Amino acid sequence: MRDSQTIQNDTVLIKNLGGPVKVAKRLSVATGHKITHNRVNNWKTIGIPSNWRPMMAQIAMIEGLTLQSNFLAPFSRSAAPDDDKEADAA
Repeated sequence: MRDSQTIQNDTVLIKNLGGPVKVAKRLSVATGHKITHNRVNNWKTIGIPSNWRPMMAQIAMIEGLTLQSNFLAPFSRSAAPDDDKEADAA
């Protein structure tokens, strides 16, 4: 599981990108798959999953936002949240 500071930073990033609804719309357009705002909203509790971090970094760069230096640091698979559970909760 991610530490509380990482989750707090992820929450701020989602807010700075316009909130869960706007982030979900941007991710849906970028991927061609429906991403719900509930799914993105869950990330404010569990942190942004590792597989979404590169795309979130790309969106942040487009918007001119600065990320924490360790935003794209790898997480061990055993320490990362279960992405399937997160998707089911959406």
